[in-house]
Amino acid sequence: MDNLKSRTTELSATLGRRVAEIMGNSSELGVLKEGSIETELLHKARMRIAVQLRRCLESSGDNLTFDDGSISEYGINQATLTIAHAMVNPINIDWDVDRYADKAKLSPPNVDGSTSAGTERLKKFFPETILGKISVPTTIVDRHRKILVVYLPNILTPSRIEHVNNITIGLRDSLLKSLTLKEKNLAR
Repeated sequence: MDNLKSRTTELSATLGRRVAEIMGNSSELGVLKEGSIETELLHKARMRIAVQLRRCLESSGDNLTFDDGSISEYGINQATLTIAHAMVNPINIDWDVDRYADKAKLSPPNVDGSTSAGTERLKKFFPETILGKISVPTTIVDRHRKILVVYLPNILTPSRIEHVNNITIGLRDSLLKSLTLKEKNLAR
């Protein structure tokens, strides 16, 4: 367990260093200043990182097997470029997530799963934002620049996804057996 924890810590540190390096190199002036992203420099940085990410995804570096759970240099590079692209591609929405959370606490859900009156009132004050189709790494932030969602397509290589699917395939039947009939219908 300690070995896994140290490997996870090492991977996290490596990803952090590489993302910071990519962010620093993505613009002549850099896009980070005292830990905050300088929004006026994002367009050029986004274009540069997008080119690097596209080249990475088009390369044939993902032909690995995972016997020991190791992560390849290609996988780390793909992950760091995906994270960096999401950081320089924010979508700002006119929401205050703290205010929403306070209001949502006051409107508990119905036991049967149907929408409560409190939830309907929330829609009046917090209308759904129409974002359209998002197909590139993106960060969605509220009006106070708090991160709501980070979308990271292709963060995992296809062979990594296949590996996870293969090692978890036996769990599906066990999980389905443990659900009641009502839960099964809700899960679908």
